[in-house]
Amino acid sequence: MTLSSTADHIAHALELKAQGNEHFKRGDYSDAIASYQQTWSFVHGRATHPATSDELLAITELKLAHFSNLALCHMKLENFENARDSCSKALELNADSVKCLFRRGKCHAALGAIDDAKADLQRVLALDAGNADARRELHALRGAVAERRKKEVECFAGMFERMQEEPGLPEWGGGAAASSADGA
Repeated sequence: MTLSSTADHIAHALELKAQGNEHFKRGDYSDAIASYQQTWSFVHGRATHPATSDELLAITELKLAHFSNLALCHMKLENFENARDSCSKALELNADSVKCLFRRGKCHAALGAIDDAKADLQRVLALDAGNADARRELHALRGAVAERRKKEVECFAGMFERMQEEPGLPEWGGGAAASSADGA
Protein backbone atom coordinates (compact mmCIF):
# COMPACT_ATOMS: atom_id res chain seq x y z
CA MET A 1 0.00 0.00 0.00
CA THR A 2 1.45 3.31 -1.07
CA LEU A 3 0.31 6.32 0.89
CA SER A 4 1.46 9.65 -0.38
CA SER A 5 -0.33 12.35 1.53
CA THR A 6 -0.76 13.11 5.20
CA ALA A 7 -4.50 12.71 4.71
CA ASP A 8 -3.92 9.16 3.38
CA HIS A 9 -1.84 8.30 6.44
CA ILE A 10 -4.48 9.67 8.78
CA ALA A 11 -7.25 7.77 7.02
CA HIS A 12 -5.32 4.50 7.22
CA ALA A 13 -4.46 5.13 10.88
CA LEU A 14 -8.15 5.67 11.62
CA GLU A 15 -8.96 2.33 9.96
CA LEU A 16 -6.33 0.59 12.08
CA LYS A 17 -7.64 2.27 15.22
CA ALA A 18 -11.15 1.01 14.38
CA GLN A 19 -9.74 -2.50 13.90
CA GLY A 20 -8.02 -2.23 17.27
CA ASN A 21 -11.28 -1.12 18.86
CA GLU A 22 -13.05 -4.17 17.39
CA HIS A 23 -10.35 -6.49 18.74
CA PHE A 24 -10.69 -4.81 22.13
CA LYS A 25 -14.48 -5.25 22.18
CA ARG A 26 -13.98 -8.98 21.52
CA GLY A 27 -11.43 -9.21 24.34
CA ASP A 28 -8.55 -9.84 21.93
CA TYR A 29 -6.21 -7.45 23.75
CA SER A 30 -3.00 -8.67 22.10
CA ASP A 31 -4.50 -8.15 18.62
CA ALA A 32 -5.81 -4.75 19.71
CA ILE A 33 -2.31 -3.78 20.83
CA ALA A 34 -0.94 -4.83 17.43
CA SER A 35 -3.51 -2.70 15.61
CA TYR A 36 -2.87 0.30 17.85
CA GLN A 37 0.88 -0.07 17.29
CA GLN A 38 0.30 -0.01 13.53
CA THR A 39 -1.79 3.14 13.99
CA TRP A 40 1.27 4.78 15.54
CA SER A 41 3.44 3.87 12.56
CA PHE A 42 1.13 5.77 10.21
CA VAL A 43 1.06 9.01 12.16
CA HIS A 44 4.46 9.14 13.89
CA GLY A 45 6.61 11.78 12.26
CA ARG A 46 3.81 12.94 9.95
CA ALA A 47 3.78 16.37 11.58
CA THR A 48 7.08 17.12 9.83
CA HIS A 49 5.43 16.83 6.41
CA PRO A 50 3.21 19.55 4.98
CA ALA A 51 -0.07 19.30 6.86
CA THR A 52 -3.04 21.50 7.51
CA SER A 53 -3.93 22.57 11.03
CA ASP A 54 -6.83 20.10 10.96
CA GLU A 55 -4.46 17.29 9.96
CA LEU A 56 -2.05 18.23 12.75
CA LEU A 57 -4.92 18.12 15.22
CA ALA A 58 -6.03 14.71 13.89
CA ILE A 59 -2.46 13.39 14.20
CA THR A 60 -2.21 14.55 17.80
CA GLU A 61 -5.61 13.01 18.61
CA LEU A 62 -4.54 9.72 17.02
CA LYS A 63 -1.29 9.69 19.00
CA LEU A 64 -3.19 10.38 22.22
CA ALA A 65 -5.72 7.64 21.43
CA HIS A 66 -2.85 5.28 20.57
CA PHE A 67 -1.25 5.63 23.99
CA SER A 68 -4.56 5.70 25.87
CA ASN A 69 -5.84 2.59 24.11
CA LEU A 70 -2.54 0.76 24.60
CA ALA A 71 -2.70 1.58 28.29
CA LEU A 72 -6.20 0.13 28.60
CA CYS A 73 -5.17 -3.06 26.79
CA HIS A 74 -2.14 -3.47 29.04
CA MET A 75 -4.33 -2.89 32.09
CA LYS A 76 -6.69 -5.65 30.92
CA LEU A 77 -3.64 -7.92 30.59
CA GLU A 78 -2.49 -6.78 34.06
CA ASN A 79 0.75 -5.41 32.64
CA PHE A 80 0.58 -2.31 34.78
CA GLU A 81 4.11 -1.06 34.10
CA ASN A 82 3.51 -0.86 30.35
CA ALA A 83 0.08 0.63 30.96
CA ARG A 84 1.54 3.29 33.26
CA ASP A 85 4.24 4.13 30.70
CA SER A 86 1.67 4.46 27.92
CA CYS A 87 -0.41 6.79 30.08
CA SER A 88 2.65 8.91 30.82
CA LYS A 89 3.38 9.22 27.10
CA ALA A 90 -0.22 10.25 26.45
CA LEU A 91 0.03 12.84 29.21
CA GLU A 92 3.10 14.31 27.49
CA LEU A 93 0.73 15.10 24.60
CA ASN A 94 -2.13 16.31 26.81
CA ALA A 95 -1.33 16.82 30.49
CA ASP A 96 -5.02 17.35 31.25
CA SER A 97 -6.32 14.06 29.83
CA VAL A 98 -8.65 12.93 32.61
CA LYS A 99 -8.88 9.45 31.11
CA CYS A 100 -5.11 8.96 31.08
CA LEU A 101 -4.60 10.49 34.52
CA PHE A 102 -7.23 8.15 35.91
CA ARG A 103 -5.71 5.11 34.22
CA ARG A 104 -2.21 6.01 35.34
CA GLY A 105 -3.50 6.51 38.88
CA LYS A 106 -4.97 3.01 38.83
CA CYS A 107 -1.68 1.64 37.48
CA HIS A 108 0.31 3.39 40.20
CA ALA A 109 -2.04 1.90 42.79
CA ALA A 110 -1.67 -1.59 41.31
CA LEU A 111 2.12 -1.18 41.41
CA GLY A 112 2.05 -0.01 45.02
CA ALA A 113 3.02 3.61 44.27
CA ILE A 114 0.29 4.99 46.51
CA ASP A 115 1.54 8.59 46.61
CA ASP A 116 1.74 8.76 42.80
CA ALA A 117 -1.70 7.18 42.51
CA LYS A 118 -3.12 9.72 44.93
CA ALA A 119 -1.54 12.63 43.02
CA ASP A 120 -3.00 11.48 39.69
CA LEU A 121 -6.45 10.84 41.11
CA GLN A 122 -6.50 14.19 42.88
CA ARG A 123 -5.52 15.84 39.58
CA VAL A 124 -8.48 14.06 37.94
CA LEU A 125 -10.77 15.57 40.57
CA ALA A 126 -9.20 19.00 40.09
CA LEU A 127 -10.07 18.76 36.39
CA ASP A 128 -13.41 16.98 36.84
CA ALA A 129 -14.79 17.48 40.35
CA GLY A 130 -17.76 15.21 39.68
CA ASN A 131 -15.69 12.19 38.61
CA ALA A 132 -17.22 9.41 40.72
CA ASP A 133 -14.68 6.81 39.55
CA ALA A 134 -11.77 8.91 40.79
CA ARG A 135 -13.52 9.48 44.12
CA ARG A 136 -14.11 5.74 44.48
CA GLU A 137 -10.46 4.96 43.68
CA LEU A 138 -9.22 7.57 46.18
CA HIS A 139 -11.48 6.05 48.82
CA ALA A 140 -10.04 2.61 48.04
CA LEU A 141 -6.52 4.06 48.31
CA ARG A 142 -7.29 5.44 51.75
CA GLY A 143 -8.39 1.97 52.81
CA ALA A 144 -5.23 0.43 51.36
CA VAL A 145 -3.04 2.97 53.15
CA ALA A 146 -4.82 2.35 56.46
CA GLU A 147 -4.44 -1.41 56.03
CA ARG A 148 -0.74 -1.05 55.16
CA ARG A 149 -0.13 1.15 58.23
CA LYS A 150 -1.92 -1.34 60.45
CA LYS A 151 0.26 -4.19 59.16
CA GLU A 152 3.42 -2.12 59.58
CA VAL A 153 2.52 -1.30 63.19
CA GLU A 154 1.81 -4.97 63.90
CA CYS A 155 5.03 -6.05 62.22
CA PHE A 156 7.24 -3.53 63.97
CA ALA A 157 5.57 -4.03 67.35
CA GLY A 158 6.21 -7.74 67.14
CA MET A 159 9.78 -7.19 65.99
CA PHE A 160 10.63 -4.94 68.93
CA GLU A 161 9.00 -7.31 71.38
CA ARG A 162 11.03 -10.22 69.98
CA MET A 163 14.22 -8.16 70.19
CA GLN A 164 13.56 -7.42 73.88
CA GLU A 165 13.20 -11.13 74.52
CA GLU A 166 16.46 -12.11 72.74
CA PRO A 167 19.13 -13.13 75.27
CA GLY A 168 22.48 -11.38 74.96
CA LEU A 169 21.17 -8.24 73.26
CA PRO A 170 21.92 -4.93 75.00
CA GLU A 171 19.10 -3.04 76.67
CA TRP A 172 17.53 -0.20 74.69
CA GLY A 173 18.32 3.31 75.96
CA GLY A 174 21.56 4.09 77.74
CA GLY A 175 24.40 1.69 78.45
CA ALA A 176 28.05 1.75 77.45
CA ALA A 177 27.43 1.98 73.69
CA ALA A 178 25.26 5.05 74.05
CA SER A 179 27.69 6.88 76.35
CA SER A 180 30.71 6.19 74.14
CA ALA A 181 28.84 7.45 71.08
CA ASP A 182 28.12 10.72 72.89
CA GLY A 183 31.79 11.23 73.68
CA ALA A 184 33.02 10.61 70.12
